[in-house]
Amino acid sequence: MSGSGTSTTAITWSWTASVVDGSHSAATDYEVRDQSDTLLCTSSGTSCSYSSYPSSNGMYQAKVRAHNSAGWSTNYTPLATAYTLPGPVVGLTAGTITSSSIAWSWSAPNSGGAASYRCALDGSPVTCSSTSYTASGLIANTSHTLQVWARNTAG
Repeated sequence: MSGSGTSTTAITWSWTASVVDGSHSAATDYEVRDQSDTLLCTSSGTSCSYSSYPSSNGMYQAKVRAHNSAGWSTNYTPLATAYTLPGPVVGLTAGTITSSSIAWSWSAPNSGGAASYRCALDGSPVTCSSTSYTASGLIANTSHTLQVWARNTAG
């Protein structure tokens, strides 16, 4: 079983279909529960999504079990861990501006920070550090846009 963050409050959980042997019928349904045994979602396939996690950039765990004509399995998969996506960066501002450079800075998302950042200057990817980026070699009296996205293990 694995999980993939799809938004700041959602994770899609996926697993491999149960193996059928000669004495058991194929699974017809699955249920996904968290570590406290709270039902998150059900599916007749091999994935389902839960979209009510309380915080972005959060770590969550889940397990899955199968159902067939004999009933629900008493065994769950081991707990899998996944993360919701981080929220937006806070306070992106241009600081020092010269005729050929602009220094930007920002703060981590309010909801738990970020492992790294992805940046784009005027739509083109650039390498940025933890909470700042300086664009140099710019032409005087031109405008520029910096976009910054927080990243964690979910994306």
